[in-house]
Amino acid sequence: MRARSVGELEAAAATAVCRLAKEMHGCGPQIVRSHLCGELLVVMLDGVLSTAQRRLACCGEQARRDSLACLRRYRAEVWQVCDAELKAAVGEITGRSTLSRFHDFCPESGEEMLVFRLDGLPDIRPAGR
Repeated sequence: MRARSVGELEAAAATAVCRLAKEMHGCGPQIVRSHLCGELLVVMLDGVLSTAQRRLACCGEQARRDSLACLRRYRAEVWQVCDAELKAAVGEITGRSTLSRFHDFCPESGEEMLVFRLDGLPDIRPAGR
């Protein structure tokens, strides 16, 4: 595998996660950003809620609490279903195994974050080469 620049690696990770999000959720995020921070690869997705999900997040107080809990469980479960595929994609992009994957989701803002802890630093091509 040829070494990638940090920007190429981050772009490839964002593209792979966006593709999986579209495949698993039926629609993709409006914005995807990724950042390599040492052994951590952070992928942030913004605008992940469908129209129906946004409406659920805005309903009455008790119903809203139940709806938000349901949305959180749903999104966590969907990412768990494709965990092996996510880790394989990250491994292909970074040349590293994923030791652990973390997920969080904010239904109020429609933002989601996936964090991959890699088994070491990816092989990065120096800038300008």
